[in-house]
Amino acid sequence: MKVICLLGSPRLHGNSATIARLFLDTAQKIGAEIQTFVLHQLDYRGCTSCNACKNQLDRCQVKDDLTPVLEAIYETDVLVITTPVYFSGPNYKVCSLLERTYSYFTADWSSRLPPGKKLVYIQAQSQPENKHKDTYSRYDQHFQRLGFGDQDRYFIQAPGVDRPDDVKERKNILKLAEETARKVFA
Repeated sequence: MKVICLLGSPRLHGNSATIARLFLDTAQKIGAEIQTFVLHQLDYRGCTSCNACKNQLDRCQVKDDLTPVLEAIYETDVLVITTPVYFSGPNYKVCSLLERTYSYFTADWSSRLPPGKKLVYIQAQSQPENKHKDTYSRYDQHFQRLGFGDQDRYFIQAPGVDRPDDVKERKNILKLAEETARKVFA
């Protein structure tokens, strides 16, 4: 199985990246092929609403550093998206990426993505657990429309992690990352 991991934090060793690494290490031990993109190292923009993907093309016409990422997502079996919560939402690199997934929809709003893909959404936040669950849920309907089924979407929330290494002390979250990988590849 192919796994594409999109690291949304500018901190390569921050909390969301640490969780993702544990998930990916477990997946690799199970036999997954891993490819990681660090979104903050890429130069791209969000959707320009040109609608070329609805009228003339079957993909996004904007050519930038996100082009190979969008192609890799199309080809992958498992998509891992990580983000810290900034101002009650994903950071701007993740938001811009999610905007560009508009190109995966046809003019009649059916998904161009092949069926059977799985999604793992990893969210790190300094606020407690009862805060920011809506950050993921705001995008969940979008993920459903893209074709990620109810049993194929996984959410890992890391609340109360403020400093870059805080999650390393949270054994329950690290265990959840390993368990989620085992579920995804069962």
